[in-house]
Amino acid sequence: MKITSFKLAILTMTGLLLASCGEESPSPQSALSESSISVPNTPKGLDYAFYKEAIEPIFMRPRGGYIGSDAGCVACHASQANAPLGLQP
Repeated sequence: MKITSFKLAILTMTGLLLASCGEESPSPQSALSESSISVPNTPKGLDYAFYKEAIEPIFMRPRGGYIGSDAGCVACHASQANAPLGLQP
């Protein structure tokens, strides 16, 4: 049975892929316990003030060249029933 160079390359790449997916020793970063990682105290739930200040302007900003217009995301998403944007306080 003759193996062409293409088949040999595929077999070699498959072998390298399988070898690289093998189990490795844990990195020092993953060896940290959950108790040693500090998590900031963040409020749970939606923050409407943060949305109005930081997120909403992204949807209002002109996109520049999208389908020939400079309209922001809100131009389509405010009027289309199948893709509405909105956050209620």
